[in-house]
Amino acid sequence: MKRKLLLVAAVLLLGTATISAQEPQMDMNKVGEKITKDLSLNEKQTADFMKEWKALFPKMDGQAEMPSMEEMQKKFENFDKKLKEILTEEQYKKYHEMIPNREN
Repeated sequence: MKRKLLLVAAVLLLGTATISAQEPQMDMNKVGEKITKDLSLNEKQTADFMKEWKALFPKMDGQAEMPSMEEMQKKFENFDKKLKEILTEEQYKKYHEMIPNREN
């Protein structure tokens, strides 16, 4: 009986850890979708933006190591360059007004 109880507790613990590990990715996708709506992107811009957005925030599994600050800064710089190609000047300016503490 104790083994069954211990096994159930272990399964519940692993399930909870898996769910909580997935939540940040879902939230970042929602943020990206909100940005596309707020910027009034067309279908092609939305597809291109979300592709780059998802690459910027890849799913983190339990074994993935967090990138360093330097790596993240480089990723944001590359993302920003790609945004200039995807967005109009007005959309690009509005994007930077929406995102606090980001330099142009």
